[in-house]
Amino acid sequence: MSRIETEIWEPVPDKPGYVQYVGQRKVSEVFRDLENFLREENLYPDEYFLPSHDFCREPDQKMPRIRDVICYAQWGGSEGVYLEIELLAKHPIENQYVRVNFASGKTLGESGEDFDRMQYIAGRIYKAFTSGGIKNIG
Repeated sequence: MSRIETEIWEPVPDKPGYVQYVGQRKVSEVFRDLENFLREENLYPDEYFLPSHDFCREPDQKMPRIRDVICYAQWGGSEGVYLEIELLAKHPIENQYVRVNFASGKTLGESGEDFDRMQYIAGRIYKAFTSGGIKNIG
């Protein structure tokens, strides 16, 4: 199992060892798990770490069904290095996958080492969502 789960699965009562999909977790729960993971691993960005505007407005909404998680670092237009977390999520109406920004973080440092650290954090986030390389999303 992933360290950060987006779906809810429960055991099938009459089939030991089997599980069944129950639904999606709330955005606020998943973001809280992600924040806790980053703090526990001493990876929390030093300037800020926030959910995207779309998810901030409705934190109790259910997570979309996810096919993949895309995490990367980039230098910003102002100062610092930014961390972006995007979801390849199923569009609720069009039945296709679209990229949706889930969260962003920032560090004020601008060095190559700062970029490398943010890129490392991006990789750790990816692994936390995907069981460290065993892809079990969507």
